Amino acid sequence: MPPAQATRSLIIPYDDLDNAIETVPLLIKRKILPMAVEFVDLEVIHITEEFLKKKWPCSQGSTHLLIIVDASSEEELDRLSEVVAEVCMEKGALDVYVADSPEKQKNVLDIRSKIYEAIKVHTIEILDIVVPRAEISKHVRKVHEISQKYGIWLPTFGHAADGNVHTHIMKARLENGKIIPVPEEEWKEKIGNVRQELYRDSKTRGGAISGEHGIGIVKKPFLSYTLEEEEIRLM
Repeated sequence: MPPAQATRSLIIPYDDLDNAIETVPLLIKRKILPMAVEFVDLEVIHITEEFLKKKWPCSQGSTHLLIIVDASSEEELDRLSEVVAEVCMEKGALDVYVADSPEKQKNVLDIRSKIYEAIKVHTIEILDIVVPRAEISKHVRKVHEISQKYGIWLPTFGHAADGNVHTHIMKARLENGKIIPVPEEEWKEKIGNVRQELYRDSKTRGGAISGEHGIGIVKKPFLSYTLEEEEIRLM
């Protein structure tokens, strides 16, 4: 097989996170193995657009998939893009935007790569939870419930293909698209419960508290949300 020489990014908006996540196994069934499949909430995209003074190519829906495919020729990229678009539309996508030029692709990847920079001033901690792929949408809905319960913004995005979910615990809330700082005293009262409820939900879904970053000093107190007592004792 010749080495891949070209890549292409596709943005696919959905109104329903379940449909977005369920697209992934359908792509694999069609023998499409993307370089990357990420899901991202449109709210955080809008914040990043404002931060960079750039425009994301699509404003439909509430959840977007970013799918990057690679191939050894433009013809093969066209074929892969057509299959991806077909599968996504069959699964309820609202549209498919293809970044089919270097300029469009750079714009998409620039915005995606700067999401953290756009929100980091209010970010206290980035969780690295991993859940089975079939549980992603349920876990993200629980994140939204916890966010509303405590009045703390928890922007969440991650890998639709492997279940790695990055929830950002913010010292802020989001109101009408604007980031509003949360007072120190209020935040300190809530942060412990927020973190515990997120970890607890990951455990009930057969997940773990870390998928990529590993267990260090910060996560050590929460090992019981991933391992049984006997496993911890033997470490």
